[in-house]
Amino acid sequence: MTASTKVRGWKLWLGRLALSVLVPGLLVGLAELGLRWSGYGWPTSYFVPGESEGRPCWVENDRFAWRFFPRGLERHPPPTLLRAERPPGSCRIFVLGESAAMGDPRPAYSMGRYLQVLLEERYPGRQFEVVTVAMTAINSHALLPMARDCARHGGDIWILYIGNNEMVGPFGALDVLGPAAPPWPWVRARLAAQEWRLGQALQDTLDRWRRRPVPPGGWAGMEMFSAQRLPPGDPRRERAYRNFERNLRDILKVGLQHGVRILVSPAAVNLKDCPPFASVPGRMRSGATTETLEIWLARGAEAERGGQWAAAAEAYGAAVALAPEHAGAQYRLARVLLRLGRREDAHRAFQAACDSDALPFRADSRIQTLTRQVVEQMHTERVRWLDAAAVLAARSGDGIPGRESFFEHVHLNPEGNYALARAFAEQLEDWLPQAATASAQGEWLSESGCADRLALTDWNRISIYEDLRRRLRQPPFTAQADHEAELRWIDSQLEALRARRAHAQIEQARRVYAAALERRPGDHRLYENQAEFLEAVGDLEAAVGAWAAVTRILPHHHLGWFQQGRLLARLGRLEEAEQALKAAVTRRPELSEGWLELGQVLLRRQRAEAALECFARAHEWLPQDWRAPFQMGRALQQLNRRAEAIELFRLALRLNSEAVEPRFQLAQELAFAGRTPEAREMFEEVLRRDPSHLLARINLGVALVQLGQLEAAAEQFRRAQAQAPQNPLVSNYLAQVESRLGRRP
Repeated sequence: MTASTKVRGWKLWLGRLALSVLVPGLLVGLAELGLRWSGYGWPTSYFVPGESEGRPCWVENDRFAWRFFPRGLERHPPPTLLRAERPPGSCRIFVLGESAAMGDPRPAYSMGRYLQVLLEERYPGRQFEVVTVAMTAINSHALLPMARDCARHGGDIWILYIGNNEMVGPFGALDVLGPAAPPWPWVRARLAAQEWRLGQALQDTLDRWRRRPVPPGGWAGMEMFSAQRLPPGDPRRERAYRNFERNLRDILKVGLQHGVRILVSPAAVNLKDCPPFASVPGRMRSGATTETLEIWLARGAEAERGGQWAAAAEAYGAAVALAPEHAGAQYRLARVLLRLGRREDAHRAFQAACDSDALPFRADSRIQTLTRQVVEQMHTERVRWLDAAAVLAARSGDGIPGRESFFEHVHLNPEGNYALARAFAEQLEDWLPQAATASAQGEWLSESGCADRLALTDWNRISIYEDLRRRLRQPPFTAQADHEAELRWIDSQLEALRARRAHAQIEQARRVYAAALERRPGDHRLYENQAEFLEAVGDLEAAVGAWAAVTRILPHHHLGWFQQGRLLARLGRLEEAEQALKAAVTRRPELSEGWLELGQVLLRRQRAEAALECFARAHEWLPQDWRAPFQMGRALQQLNRRAEAIELFRLALRLNSEAVEPRFQLAQELAFAGRTPEAREMFEEVLRRDPSHLLARINLGVALVQLGQLEAAAEQFRRAQAQAPQNPLVSNYLAQVESRLGRRP
């Protein structure tokens, strides 16, 4: 073989290799460009360009979580604003975490907002920008890309408050939201692929092909996990711990590489006043049986009911000896040990109950230990550890964190958020720019002073507790021990707040909001708080103005538009309401409440076809909600499509057999169709559920007349007249029936 032949052969193989790499690469690149050109896909960063009050800024990416959640279960970041240009000499602090860091159930009173007030009051004249970058239901798999995005936006200090969702969040140990604790390289490869439009298209195709079951109504919170169990020692837990450790280590490395100082705190949890969500026997002592375990638990419960704390402790101790991993046994033991004054023993048992919880919604002691170990292994003063659990334990009279700091299992009340914000501020004080610390004045602002700056009034507290009560009426809270006692405690808080509010001056509350807004005129959370208060006291016009201010500050976000449209509809300003609600559903197309409200506005404007389309969209997003088919039926009534309306009212009743209005409308349609016996039964069912339903009583009387039952009809009209003495229609019907019966009315 000649040299020239060898060269040709070498070139031939090189050409083949180039074609095998370059051609597919070219095709992939063309496909990616084509998808981007067509508008397919979504940005994957946490921050995207936006605008506030005419100025450029960075805002939250409403689709950030699409990579982490199945379709139909996506969560959304809370509204976030980040200045496009940092003022010279300012200090930017990012607070990263999950729903507890976000401030759920009211982000307006989060630890980040308390921290902002503390720093501004302590160092007047200095500019601080505390930005909370947190979401519900996420974990460290999502926090790592969130941290990378924060690093691109010039933060000086990060505060990490993390750890609650490692078992239940995306790629966690339970498989509700995706694969159960896959290895971290697999997770990162999948997330990296979806940064490309082609990867997003591929994932969408796979999701449609092997669609995961999604609850009919979409996201259902913690209730979605109710049937799951994760025993202590389960291999899935170990994989989740390893993933958390790796993610945390890499989050810290990202921050350090960008010159950030980082304060790390594993999330504190409610140990004392939060029973486990689920218990399994776990590994039991040799020869022990579940029957024996139940006997000891029953003995302990009987002794506890009788106030025999020592006997109860003995019985529960025997149960724990048989099944050390039974979370319920550990919790009951802890409770009676605390009664006996054995605080240290009680604390250990409460922690064991948390660690053994088979529905692990709380950061356990292993998460705490791993967090501290990773921080210590960084070997730098630029990364610090803060023990949030110890901070909150100090607020408790017995040294065990409980409801004095928490609303439920992990979410902090305003006092708890203030306590942690104060601890954060003290820890990072020497990290602040020297120019800022030189202007320090006085002591840190008190909790009540911060509450005034954040416009936290009794009206807002009542709203929070009302939301909390609704939350605790859902699984898995309903399965907790002492659930009814917890609801009674919430009722007692509401009663006290309402009594206090009854003596408070509304004008004084108005002044609190006005003063807070004067200090921070661009704070959308203050306007939200003010709007909540104004609606509560019946000043709807002013509430509309407050929500209008929110839309001015956050034109990209749906909430202000939705609330403004909802209140405009109540005021009868239907054209304005329609425009605001259209803006809301344009910004968040899956907003079922927005479609329902818009449809009702259109129905009131006699635009039934357009209303029907809106109600159909709402039904598409929330197929288990009875209100959408009910409203569709009302639209069909307006279109005189009565047979279809009847079927939709029946569907609404299948979805909620206790709903009154679908039953009433169905009864009316049956009466209109001449199906009087069926209509009569329906009207009677309405009145059994709501005896005060005047129209149902009048219509029942009419149906009875048509059926020839005049005595029964007269009785219904007399009861209607007692209910509405000035109603001329009722009086006329009664007079007619009495006349036919030969009586004087």
